[in-house]
Amino acid sequence: MAHSNCGKRIKLNFVDLKCRSDAALQEVYRSVVVARLLYAASAWHGFTKAADRRRINLLLERAKRYGYCMPDLPTFEELCDTADGQLFNKTVCF
Repeated sequence: MAHSNCGKRIKLNFVDLKCRSDAALQEVYRSVVVARLLYAASAWHGFTKAADRRRINLLLERAKRYGYCMPDLPTFEELCDTADGQLFNKTVCF
């Protein structure tokens, strides 16, 4: 039950933020949706098929078209490459 309530709360927050400012909506989208896509992406994105990556990129493109995220948001592959590089740098510097 808590999960469905959480989804409704996020949906309501998106509607409320859209009325306030596009920048706030874009920040929430990046903080929630993009963060969930990238969570542990270093471990699983190598196992995805081209069709799966295309669907994720289509999701991001649709969000750009509707103004949910910034137009300069990189593709899923670029986001994963950046996350991999950051993880590698943290591992090497540790």
